[in-house]
Amino acid sequence: MATEIAILALPAGSTIEDPSTPSGAIFQDTLKTVSAQEGFQRASWGRWVEDASMLQLMVDWDAVSSHEKFMKDPIYNPFVKHLLSILDPASPAQIFHAHFTPHPPSPLSGTANPVTELVTLYYPTTFSDADKQNVDDNQKKFVEVLGRHEGFKGGAGGWVVEEREYDGKEGGKEKGKAVVFALGWESVEAHMKFRETDDFKENIGGLREGSVGTNSFQNNPHCWTRWAQVRLLGSRGSLLAANSGDKTVGDCTDTNNSLPESIVSDDDSYVKQSKTVESREEIAESGRGWARRLVTYSQLDFESDVGSPRPYRPRLIDDPRYEKNVDLWVQLIQFRRRNYGLKSLQPFLDEIFRRQILPESRLLESGLLEYAFQRSYKRALYPLCGYARRKYRALGYRCDSLYLHVMRHFLVEDCSMAYKWHKLLVADLPPSEGQFKELFLSIRKNDDSLIIFRELYKDLPFRHMYACIIPKLCEDETFTAATAWHHFLLTHGDLPPSSSYSEPLLEHLSLVGHGTKAKQKTQGLVDAGVSFENSSGRSNEENIFMSREILNRIHGETHGIAPKNLSDEFCARLFATKLFSTETVIKGLQVLGTEAVGPLALQEIALRACSDEKCHSETVIESLDQLKNAGISIGVSALSRLIPQLAIENEHRVLYDIVKSDLHPEVYEDTALQESLLASYERARDLRQVNRTLAVLLFEKELGLREGLRLNILFRSSVRRDDWTRMLQLLEIMKEQHIRLSGDSCRVMRECTLSERRRTKAPSTTKELDLIVNVWKTTMCLGSDIPPTAWIEILRRLGMAGELVKYEKLARWLGRWHLDASFRRSQIIFNVAHESFANTSSAVPDDIVPWSALHPCRILFSDEVVRAIVTWGFQRSPGNEQHPQAAPLDRAKIRSKFRHRWKWGLKLLVSLRKLGAWFDDSVVEKACVNRLVSLFGPGLSNRKINRRERRYRVTSISGYGMAMVHLWDGNMFSRLAGTNNLDARIAALCAEVYKVATKQAVLNRNWAPQKLRRVHSQLNTRRSNTRLRRDERGNVRE
Repeated sequence: MATEIAILALPAGSTIEDPSTPSGAIFQDTLKTVSAQEGFQRASWGRWVEDASMLQLMVDWDAVSSHEKFMKDPIYNPFVKHLLSILDPASPAQIFHAHFTPHPPSPLSGTANPVTELVTLYYPTTFSDADKQNVDDNQKKFVEVLGRHEGFKGGAGGWVVEEREYDGKEGGKEKGKAVVFALGWESVEAHMKFRETDDFKENIGGLREGSVGTNSFQNNPHCWTRWAQVRLLGSRGSLLAANSGDKTVGDCTDTNNSLPESIVSDDDSYVKQSKTVESREEIAESGRGWARRLVTYSQLDFESDVGSPRPYRPRLIDDPRYEKNVDLWVQLIQFRRRNYGLKSLQPFLDEIFRRQILPESRLLESGLLEYAFQRSYKRALYPLCGYARRKYRALGYRCDSLYLHVMRHFLVEDCSMAYKWHKLLVADLPPSEGQFKELFLSIRKNDDSLIIFRELYKDLPFRHMYACIIPKLCEDETFTAATAWHHFLLTHGDLPPSSSYSEPLLEHLSLVGHGTKAKQKTQGLVDAGVSFENSSGRSNEENIFMSREILNRIHGETHGIAPKNLSDEFCARLFATKLFSTETVIKGLQVLGTEAVGPLALQEIALRACSDEKCHSETVIESLDQLKNAGISIGVSALSRLIPQLAIENEHRVLYDIVKSDLHPEVYEDTALQESLLASYERARDLRQVNRTLAVLLFEKELGLREGLRLNILFRSSVRRDDWTRMLQLLEIMKEQHIRLSGDSCRVMRECTLSERRRTKAPSTTKELDLIVNVWKTTMCLGSDIPPTAWIEILRRLGMAGELVKYEKLARWLGRWHLDASFRRSQIIFNVAHESFANTSSAVPDDIVPWSALHPCRILFSDEVVRAIVTWGFQRSPGNEQHPQAAPLDRAKIRSKFRHRWKWGLKLLVSLRKLGAWFDDSVVEKACVNRLVSLFGPGLSNRKINRRERRYRVTSISGYGMAMVHLWDGNMFSRLAGTNNLDARIAALCAEVYKVATKQAVLNRNWAPQKLRRVHSQLNTRRSNTRLRRDERGNVRE
C-alpha cells in the first residue's frame, strides 16, 4: 500500500470547492476519474493555510504499481491536460509516493482531524536501513509524547519512495532520502500551544537528528491542512475534500517526479500518444457504455448471474471501468429480484463485500435490505450492517438511510430487538433529525414502538421533535399518549415553536373535563417561554372534533357514569366468574370506560380457554380481538406480551403451563430469576417446567436466533448446577452448529466455576482453570469476544499457583491472538465471512498503538503483571520446586542442574515483545532490582518462598546482572549508570541494590546498622574488584 502525494498550484481566485463553477466541475471530474481506477482506496485534498493558492492531493493506492498502471493508460494524457486547465502554468507540479504506517494514515481523516500537520525531513542518500529504523523509533517516541497533550488526534509516518531535491546548506539543490510525517490536531492553535511546552523542546531534537537541508524545519517549520468529507459516486472509498487549507513543509521541486514535459506543454503531442480516447466526451461515453449491453432478457440474465462460477467471457462487473458503478449494480439486483425472487440476492451481498462496493442508500434499497430482513439476521443483516460500519471507520463514508430502514423494520415487526440494533448502529451510523422524525411518523400508531422510541430519543441529541410528535398523536386521537409525550418532551427541554402545536391537546383536555390539567400544562408552557401570540384567534366551535373517547365520556356523563379505574385484581375476579361470559365482561368494562386490563385479568381470560391440559389458542385470540375492538389495552407487561404470542404460535401445552402456574406476573419480568428457576427445574428433572421457563426466556427473540439463545441458557443452567458433563455436551453441540457462547454465559461460568480466593493468596485448586481456558478459547475461535479483563484473574491464578508452564502457554496464545492477524484467522473454527459484524471486536483497531492503555496486551500484561512475571521466574528456582530440606553438599548439584530457571519471566516477556507487545523498560529494571535485593540484601524475608530462593541463588550479583542485560536488550540498566559501558552498568546495579536494601532496612527498623555497613562493604568490594569476561560460549565469568 502506498500514498501518492501531489503538490499543485492554483491560479488566483480559483473556486475548486464549488462544483457549480467551471473549475469546481473539472476538479470533481478529476476526483471521479481517479476513484474509478483499479487499486484506488481513498483520496484527501486541501489548501495550504499559509498559501491558499497551493493545493495538496493525497491518494491512497493498493501499491505504487497501481498508480503507475494508471499513468500508462491511454486516458491519462487527456485526463492530465483537463486537470492542467485549472492549475497555474507558472508553477510545475510535484508528484511522489510514500509508504505510511499505519495505512491508511488516520490524520488525513477530516471527521477526527480538522487540521493535519505534514512534516517532511530530508536525509543523505547514504542513509542506511539502521539509520532509518532509528528515525522511525524517534518518531514513535515523539508521537507518544504528543499523545499526552490536549488537541492531538493521532499520527502516521512513512519514507518517500523516490529521492527528493532539497535546499542544501551551501544554497544549491541536493538530492536525498525523505520521510513524511502526518500529525492530526484539533486546530492550529493546539499545535502552537504544544510548541511552547517543555515536552516539545526536550523531544524535538531527537526527531531532527540526522536531517539535512533547509526545507525540513528552517524555512517552513510547520505544515497544516484542514479536511472535510464529501461523497463521490463510483469510488472505492470516500474522498475527503477540504473546507479550509493545507500547510506543508518546503517549496522544493523534483523534476524527476513532476508531470511529463509533453503533457505540461501546450502542444498537441499528447494526441499522438493516445488514439483510444480523444476527448472528455468520449471518456464520459465510455462510462455509460454498459447500458448498451443490457437490452435483452438473455443479456440481463447473464450479467446478473453473479453467483455462478466465472463464465467463458467476462461480465460487466468484472470490467474495472464498471466494477464500482452503483447504477449498474442496482439494475442487476432489481432484475434478479423481479425474476428470481429475494432468495437470489445473497450472491450480490457476497460480491459487494468482496469487491468493496460502497453501501450507498439506493444500492441497499434496491432489494438487499428487504432480503436481509426476511433472511436470518445472522446470515444477512449482521454482515451488511457490519460492512457499512467498517466502511465508515476506514473511509469515513456513512450510509445515510441504513439506520432509518433497520429501526423502522424492528420497531414495526419486532420491538424487543429494536433497542439492541439502535445501540449497534447509532455510534457509527446515526440518523439525521429529519430521518428521526420520519421514523416516528412510521411507527406512531404502535404503543409498544412508542415506548422503545422514547429510549431512542434519550440517546440522540435531537430536541426539536415536539412540533412533529404532539400534533400527529392528537390527529390520531391518542390523547393519553400525547399527554404523556407532552410531559416527557418538556422534561427534556424539547419545546414547541409556538403554542399552536399544543392547542389540540389543551383543547381536548378542556373538553373532557380536565380543565385543571389544561391550565397546568398551559402554565408550564408559559414558564418555559413558549409564545402564545395569535394562538387563540379561533373559536372553540371551529376547533371541536369528536373522538371516540370524547363520545364515551359525554355518554357516561349523560347517564351519570364516570370513567372507572378498576384494579387488575378486580378485573381478574370478573373474568374468573363463570356466571358471565368473557364477551359480557368485556362489554361491561367498555361501558364503565375501562381503558386497560392487567396481566392477572389476561391470565384469567386464558384460563377460561383451557381444557384437557391444553389451552385453545383460537379462543384466546378471539377474546383478545374483543378487547381490542372495545378499545381496552392489555398493557406491556411480560405476561401480556407472552400470552398473545404463544396463542398465535399455537403453543397449546406451554400456554397451558403458564396460565396454570402459581407464579406472580411480575416474576416473568425478572430474567435472572427465571434462569435460576430453570436450574432448579432441571435439577428436579421437571421437563414441563423447564419447557415453560425456556418459552418465557425466548418468547420475544427472533426465530433465527432462538436456537443459539436456548443453548446458551441451558449452558448457564448446567454451570449453575455444576453439571460439567452436560456443559461439555452443550458446548460440542454449539461448536457443531457454529453457535457462539454469549458474554453472559462466559460471565456466569467465571462466577460459578472459580473457587474463592483470598486477596494476595494463591487459590486452593486450579482444576477448574483448564476447563475455563479451553471453553473460552473455543468461544473466541467461534468468533465471539472474550474481553481481556476477563482473562486477568485466570492468568493471576495460574501464576500464583505456580502453574507457569500453563501460564506461558496461555500468555503466548493470547499475545498472538491480539497481535497477529494471520494467527487469529487460522484459529477461527469456521468461515466467519458472513459474521463480520459480530467479529469486528476481536481485531484491535489501527488507531490503538501497542503502548496505549486500551490495547488488549497492555490490559493483560500491565506493569503490575510484568513485575509479577519477573518475580515468578525467580521463585521458580530449584529450591522452590524440590529438595526443600536438601543438605548443604547437595546445593551445588541442584544449582548446576537448575541454574537458568530464574530466567523464565524475562524470557516470556522477550517472546511477547517479539510478537509486538510493549513493556516499560523502567518497570522491568525495577522488578529485577527488587529480586536482587531479595537475593543479596541484608536480612531475611518473612516469606518462606523468598528464603528458599535466597538459599539456592545460582551466581553472583554481577552474574545475574550480565544475564539480565543479554536477555532483555543491550541498554538495560543504562538509566542507572548514565552510560552504555557494561562494567559501569553492573557497578551501578550493585549500588542500586544497596540503596533499595538500605531504604527497606530503615523502613522495617529491624536490621542492625553494623550488618548494613558490612553488606555495603561487601557490595562495594564486589563492585570494584569484579572483572567481567566471556568465554567462547558467551558465558559470564568473574
